[in-house]
Amino acid sequence: LQKIAQLRDKLKQKMSSAAVELARAVIETERKTTKLKVDFSQMQMSKSIESPLDYDNCTVNKFNLSADSIKFDVQYVQKEDNTDSTEAHARSLSHTVGLKARQMFTTVNLSQ
Repeated sequence: LQKIAQLRDKLKQKMSSAAVELARAVIETERKTTKLKVDFSQMQMSKSIESPLDYDNCTVNKFNLSADSIKFDVQYVQKEDNTDSTEAHARSLSHTVGLKARQMFTTVNLSQ
């Protein structure tokens, strides 16, 4: 039992020595770190505004607007004669719009 007590005491002594050594190292490191932070703090490099882009190596590309590629299919529909019934005119207009819509959706489905 005495040997265990001696080993325990030696271990406690080594642990306390290691803790003191670690504390000294931490304090010294903090001092050095603080000194370096003061010595190398951010300095003002220039008074002009700097850009992260290198404009000498940049090229300007011209792109078309999306409206340039849109095709509009506009038709003027008019009721020509007063003798035509309103229902006939509505059917004619409905038929034209239906055909255009069918063409549009068929084109969209084929392009996907």
